[in-house]
Amino acid sequence: MKELPLGWAEVELGHVASLIRGVSFPRSARRATSATGHVACLRTTNVQSSVTWDDLWFIPTEFVKNSQQYLQPGDVLISMANSLELVGKVAQIRSDESLPAVPGAFIAAIRTLEAASIDPAFLFYQLQLRSVRESIRQTASTTTNISNISAPAVLATGLVIAPFSEQRRIVAEIEEHLSRIDAACVGLGTVCVKVASYVAHMFERAVSEAPHTEFRRVLAAPLANGRSVPTASSGFPVLRLTSIRNARVDLSEFKIGAWDARQAEPFLVTEGDLLIVRGNGSLRLVGRAGLVQDVSSPVAFPDTLIRAKLDSGVALPAYVARAWHTHVVRSQIEAAARTSAGIYKINQTDIENLRIPLPPLPVQEHLTSSADAVEGPAAQAHAAIERSIHMAARLRQAILKKAFEGRLVPQDPNDEPASVLLERIRTARAQAPARRAPPKREVRA
Repeated sequence: MKELPLGWAEVELGHVASLIRGVSFPRSARRATSATGHVACLRTTNVQSSVTWDDLWFIPTEFVKNSQQYLQPGDVLISMANSLELVGKVAQIRSDESLPAVPGAFIAAIRTLEAASIDPAFLFYQLQLRSVRESIRQTASTTTNISNISAPAVLATGLVIAPFSEQRRIVAEIEEHLSRIDAACVGLGTVCVKVASYVAHMFERAVSEAPHTEFRRVLAAPLANGRSVPTASSGFPVLRLTSIRNARVDLSEFKIGAWDARQAEPFLVTEGDLLIVRGNGSLRLVGRAGLVQDVSSPVAFPDTLIRAKLDSGVALPAYVARAWHTHVVRSQIEAAARTSAGIYKINQTDIENLRIPLPPLPVQEHLTSSADAVEGPAAQAHAAIERSIHMAARLRQAILKKAFEGRLVPQDPNDEPASVLLERIRTARAQAPARRAPPKREVRA
């Protein structure tokens, strides 16, 4: 174990913060617009790199059991139930956020016990460290395609605490570095979106007059769900949900699963397969699809994806991959998707019944090659942008790692050691009377 910087201490999260579970309520109670006696309720889809305030639900305040469930500036939201890739994801409530609001049942709020000793942002950035996030994810239990983490597991997460003054200096330095990285990523992302939007618009106009055919009629084999496989240090590779991007499958986005080649064989992907996302916390992302191209080494697909093998004598896979993301197909997917536990899902029957624009094969080939010709020059720039974004993500982790090793800002030997502030927190907790549940408060929207 590495030696801690001078004045630092190791601690479990539960010794410096409380975990406030979200509000449970019946599905019938939610509404999409604000009203008197209702309060905004955040969901897993609102926990992004920062808290997003669109696509909100509003619920009656009668379901808020106590005032502690109302979010406060500085609270760190954590996704308690999500896909394995997203469970444990965090975002922080800023001082200018649109409160009042409460967390929903599948997220929780981490709140520091003593603001004068622990900077909430210091916890927030530390919880973004890859090593810390992975330690939380390893505690998750997974059923079907949903992973859950427990409150005790989150509170047992091991962290490091610096002297309070140093915490503030570290947070300021992190935010100065990350603000530049985030601004660059926003610019790069905007370019990617504009390129993709132009090509999609051109293709959509070209197929607008094409006859529609049920998707089941272009299949060469029945649709197949993948298999749920736990992560392992050795085994056989299986794709991650994040492999689906830009209507393609990134075969480098995989994990090692706890199974062997024989067990994985029925789930191996081949060139021309269309992989479709079964479920997602966001309606606009459920049913996304990617085309498998150039399989250089064997890899399987997981239970979060559905495989479609296409009859190339009826529909060109490259054409279908583009047509899949047209408005006419997307609108059908979103209409068919059903939500359960905050996750939108689509099944094989829904997919088979979709109607896709399908002109004759020569027209499909012409449209696809025309789109490729437009996209080709942009693809190299897009790839360079993707590499830059990946580099930015690695740089972000490097900055965080350096910060929580005590190497980002100079230390001050006059700072009060973390051991002293932790003892102060322990004493305050020991002396605090048993708390009763605070009364609910009326909130008018």
